[in-house]
Amino acid sequence: MYDISKSKILIVDDSKTSVDMLVRALEKNYRLIKADNGIKALEYAEKKQPDLIMQDIVMQGLDGFDTCKRLKKNPLTKNIPIIFITAVDNSEHRTKSFEMGAVDYITKPFDLSEVRARVKNHLTLKAAQQAVENQNIILEDKIRERTQELTRVNELVQQNQKMEAIGTLASGISHDFNNILTPIMIQTELALMKLPENSSLEPHLKKIYKAGERAKDLVNQILSFCRPGEIKQKPFRVSPIVKEALKLLRASLPTTIEIQQDIQSDADMIVGDPTQIHQVLMNLCANAGHAMRKNGGVLKVSLEKISQVSKEMKKMTNLEPGDYLKLTVKDTGIGMDDKTRKRIFEPYFTTKAKSEGTGLGLAVVNRIVTDYGGMIMVKSTPGTGTIFKIYFPSVSSIPYSKSSNDEKPHIGAERILFVDDEEETVEALEDSLGHLGYQVIGETSSIEAYKKFKADPFGFDIVITDQTMPKMTGDELAGKIIRIRPDIPIILCTGYTETIKNKTFNFKGIKEIISKPFDINIITEAIKKSLSG
Repeated sequence: MYDISKSKILIVDDSKTSVDMLVRALEKNYRLIKADNGIKALEYAEKKQPDLIMQDIVMQGLDGFDTCKRLKKNPLTKNIPIIFITAVDNSEHRTKSFEMGAVDYITKPFDLSEVRARVKNHLTLKAAQQAVENQNIILEDKIRERTQELTRVNELVQQNQKMEAIGTLASGISHDFNNILTPIMIQTELALMKLPENSSLEPHLKKIYKAGERAKDLVNQILSFCRPGEIKQKPFRVSPIVKEALKLLRASLPTTIEIQQDIQSDADMIVGDPTQIHQVLMNLCANAGHAMRKNGGVLKVSLEKISQVSKEMKKMTNLEPGDYLKLTVKDTGIGMDDKTRKRIFEPYFTTKAKSEGTGLGLAVVNRIVTDYGGMIMVKSTPGTGTIFKIYFPSVSSIPYSKSSNDEKPHIGAERILFVDDEEETVEALEDSLGHLGYQVIGETSSIEAYKKFKADPFGFDIVITDQTMPKMTGDELAGKIIRIRPDIPIILCTGYTETIKNKTFNFKGIKEIISKPFDINIITEAIKKSLSG
């Protein structure tokens, strides 16, 4: 796999301030080439063949769009990915940029950490595409010699199509599941608010709500596989995740496999997403179980803090300085030879039968660990088993932040028009917000909601609408409402979190965008912010 740290990036901008900021963000990890106008950019791009071009739009002489057009016409530069960096943030420029073939659009002033992350993502994608292209060349050569290789190529294509179909299906199911979860969580909260003090039902209702939150996390885990790179990372403890995963594994592994664990719960915090760590462990342990399914054996999982001053960490020259959390998964299975071990992180590579694996499990593990700034070490010998050692950068403490359940929801008296094609969700919001003093007028039809608003545009203080609805979507409804009354605040709700971006809908007057499933605190906080803004 191509090492993206060797990548060359061409920065094209006539603003010294912008160039200096990009240099500070990227010079540690990449080789940089600078050009202060479009003509130089064309020359450098052709001669030096950068792996990525970051260019301003508004420049003296040849502007960014004309430069991009010429780059895309030149056979030597047409495949170089281009990121536009500009102070102009409007939908027309953004649309034009992507139509011209740009891969990203970053507005000034930019957050350096975000720039680094987005550059890394595009370089990684390019490296992966290059790897695929190289593999295709190799396969084409082999096809000329051995026609049976054609079957393998076709199988890979079919598998890729299956994964795309699964991703589409998972996204749709997740949307429907979020719609189901929303009234469940809201009605449970409402029941808790209405309970008399010290009611015996309180712990049972809290368990229902907690189960809803876990279901919400499960949906996010599904979506994280479909759209990697959009996970919100936060500090959390790893030991509870490992223990829970091992409990789930016990039920799926044969009794001939013994599970041993050595989990140190002190200083076991990292920054990331708990569902991804759960995914890492489940993949590794599932593979270990497969390696021991015939003869049984021992699966040992350990978790320990490794200090930077330890002998072990001094050998890890590829890791940034600091303390790490080491997760070890060891099995006594059939093991691997060197040839297999070197390929285990390749997408679609698997030693299992077609019905038993896709070859994506370890590729996903490697992606997650790499994204976290960690490292994987693998040791294996045929007949003696396999050891995976994973190193995650650790943090010393978790900053305390109240959950939505720790705070009381905001009380109000505003008149709200709430629109959602799910009747259960409408009823849940009417009940819960009505209990808090709000006057909620619910509609399951966006057409009828528009008629109701048009008949009395100043009879409402705020509009809350679902995005995905038949006949008229939420953003279309918002556009119509804004044309009647430009000052009305609008909140957009969605179960398709991966397709909604705040800036996309700002011009339609939408003040807040919240993801389903949401609880009462989230919706009342959004109402408060929208009304105050």
